[in-house]
Amino acid sequence: MTHFGLIVFLTNNIKLMKNALFGLFMALGAGMSYGQAQAEVQQLGGKEIYLMSEPVASYEIVSSVRTGPKFSSLLTRGIYNEHVNDKATQYVNKSIRRLQKKGIEFDALVYRTGKKIEAVKFTEKSDRLANVQEVNGMHVFVMASPLQAFEVTDQVANGVNLLPFFTYGWFNNSIERDVAKYSKKAAKTENVNAVLYQSGRRASLIKLD
Repeated sequence: MTHFGLIVFLTNNIKLMKNALFGLFMALGAGMSYGQAQAEVQQLGGKEIYLMSEPVASYEIVSSVRTGPKFSSLLTRGIYNEHVNDKATQYVNKSIRRLQKKGIEFDALVYRTGKKIEAVKFTEKSDRLANVQEVNGMHVFVMASPLQAFEVTDQVANGVNLLPFFTYGWFNNSIERDVAKYSKKAAKTENVNAVLYQSGRRASLIKLD
């Protein structure tokens, strides 16, 4: 099958493949929930960014934006795929541009799972506070700072993502799939109860006080 033929095939079966891959991912045990650990989130483009976290302040959802395949991954047949912070920055910048073009007013962007970001407007003061998700029993701080004191015990690297490679770059792991890899490694490490990710391919394994 030619490269063009493969792309056509993947395009025609994109929904089926995405559902199957997501089901497989969930079956591998990346259980997610919101814990009690809190964080202060970053701002990008003047907007508060909640990555795999839930704002403490109440809000209303005003819109949502989806992201598609990354051309850098497509052109390299999946050999190149972005780090979490690369994906997050691209998602955020793309969302801000689309929302501003539509004239939609919002205070923050909230990413939970998959490849969709929600634009929200707060109904009370937020103070950039969030409850972070728990993945595989680990609190995950994604481009956010824990409010409580912590100790760094180790660092782990995320290896090459096989999903983009085997799909010729048509599919790139979503943020929560990458973070789940870190949390699985953390769950196998003693005296660790959280993962702190800021940038690059490495994440810190930490112990919250």
